[in-house]
Amino acid sequence: MNAIIVSYFNPDLDGVACSIALAALEYPALAARVLGNLDRETRLVLDTLDLPIPLTLTDWSNVEVIWLVDTHHPKQLPAGFPAHLVTQIIDHHPGGSPETYPHAEIQNEAVGAAATLVAERFERRSVNMPAEIAVLLQAAILSNTLEFSAPATSNRDRRANESLARIRPLDLRLLDGMRQIRREKVLLATDVLLNSDAKVFETRHGQVVIAQVEAPGALQILSRPDLIPAMRQFAASRNTASAVLNLVDTEAGKSAVLATDEQVLGIIASALRSPIDARAVVKMDRILQRKTDIIPFIVS
Repeated sequence: MNAIIVSYFNPDLDGVACSIALAALEYPALAARVLGNLDRETRLVLDTLDLPIPLTLTDWSNVEVIWLVDTHHPKQLPAGFPAHLVTQIIDHHPGGSPETYPHAEIQNEAVGAAATLVAERFERRSVNMPAEIAVLLQAAILSNTLEFSAPATSNRDRRANESLARIRPLDLRLLDGMRQIRREKVLLATDVLLNSDAKVFETRHGQVVIAQVEAPGALQILSRPDLIPAMRQFAASRNTASAVLNLVDTEAGKSAVLATDEQVLGIIASALRSPIDARAVVKMDRILQRKTDIIPFIVS
C-alpha cells in the first residue's frame, strides 16, 4: 500500500482508532498501519469489535504518502521517519513541530481526543459510519478524556460521543473491561509502568521523557522505593536529559508529579502554583494531564 495512516510509536487507543476510522472514511485510498506495539486496552477494544489489528509497518521503501494522526512531535516517531511524505496531520497536542512537515495540511485543535476530530470529518462529509467504527471512536474519546473528567475535555468531545452513540452505543461491558485494564496497570513493575505510556519532548532543558499513569490508585506508586532510581534509568534508556512522571488517580481525582531534574520540576510546580513537598513531589487535588498541565510549560 503506497498511502498509509499511522500514529506515534507504540500508539494508544486514540491514535489507533483514528487510523482505522480514517482508513474506512478514505477507503480504498489509504490503509491503517501501526508503528511499534499496541497496548492491552487497544487490543481489548479491537477484539471486542472484531476489528483486525492494523499491520505493523517496519519498511518505508514502498510508502509514498503518509497521514499522521494524534501527534506531530518528531521525537515520538521512529528514526528515519520520512516526514517529507506526510501530507495530512490530525492532532490535538501542543508543542508539536509543524515545520518538520513542509508538505502537510495540519489540523491541530484543542479537544480531548483526536477521535473527536475524526468523527467530525465523517459528519461534515455526510458519510454513513459503520457501527463498529462508531463504537471504536466512542471508546477512544472516553479513554482519552478519562470519561470526560480530564481537563482537556471539550464540549466537542461530548457532542461527538453523543452523535456516535446514536449510531451504536458503546456496550458498558466493554467500558468495564477498559476500566479494569487501568486498575491492573498499577500492579506492573516500575520499569514496565514507566514505559507503558511515555513520550519524548524537546525542552529548554534538553530532551525530556514524560511518563503518565492514569489509573485508580495511581498515587500508591509514590511509595515504591525503586521509583526515582527507575526514573533515572528510564531517562538514560530513552537517551534523554531527564524524566518526568505524572501520576493520576482517576478515582480520587488527584495527581502527583515527579522529575529527575530539579529545574524541570520547579517549572512545573510554578506553572501549577503548587509547592514541591519534602519528598520532591508536586501534588494536586485534581486530574492533571501531560498535554495540558506539563508540556505547555516545559517544551521549547
